[in-house]
Amino acid sequence: MKNIRIIVKALSADDVSELRNSFYRDNDKVALLLEMLLEEVTDEEIREKLGLSTNAYSTLRSRLHTKVQNHLIALSDSPRADVLNKLLSIDDIIFTQQPTIALTTLKKLERELIR
Repeated sequence: MKNIRIIVKALSADDVSELRNSFYRDNDKVALLLEMLLEEVTDEEIREKLGLSTNAYSTLRSRLHTKVQNHLIALSDSPRADVLNKLLSIDDIIFTQQPTIALTTLKKLERELIR
């Protein structure tokens, strides 16, 4: 896993703003970690301020890393990626939907893939 500090420093102001808005609460520890990393607080100071053990701090960094990854992936998702994600659930479409609805959905997916 790439160092989360390097990733946070590389984020644009818009990305940081969107990440801040994605947290449910401002006092969420992951949100606090993001803010402290932006302020370039040292690891030891962060652990002390948040009252975390080494393992808990590692877990928190991992959660922030995942949150940032998901945000960046969401930015790069294209309509084609959306179609491919729908294809992953094709068995659900076939076996749980009525035949008419399943056939219509599959034909639409086919048209989107041909484009």
